Amino acid sequence: MAGITIELSGEELVGESAFLQLEAAVADMSELMEDAGRVLVESTRKRIRETDLSPDGSYWQPSKRAKDTGGKTLNDSGRLRRSITYEAGPDFVEVGSDVIYSAVHQLGAAAGAFGYWEGIGRRVPLPFGDIPARPYLGVSDDDRLVLGELATAYFDGLLGAMT
Repeated sequence: MAGITIELSGEELVGESAFLQLEAAVADMSELMEDAGRVLVESTRKRIRETDLSPDGSYWQPSKRAKDTGGKTLNDSGRLRRSITYEAGPDFVEVGSDVIYSAVHQLGAAAGAFGYWEGIGRRVPLPFGDIPARPYLGVSDDDRLVLGELATAYFDGLLGAMT
């Protein structure tokens, strides 16, 4: 580049102390990750409880049980919904379930994908029929908006505390 160039570091723009505070706050965003976890857990539970929608906005294929009883798919006993939880750290949040069948509902499974049960002269595939994927974990467009607002407020708070 011809002419003159002036480069400024972060310390020169906001002061060394403020820059170090900002750097430390960005290195440990546990508070933001905890807030994000709570938002995503509630959003996931609401999907199961109320909407029957995948995070991408598509409807789940209704389960045979829900069709037969007039109930809601993925919401028979409420165990899956209640099991949704999160784990947060300085730079991550994970949302999931420890219920043994949670992955099958999220990803689906073909009949016999887990082998066969044999007994009393019978051989039964596990699962005994195809289970379509019904993604309930994930980030929807609405979630992205809320998470963006959380992040904006978090960083605005950091910058405001430094002035």
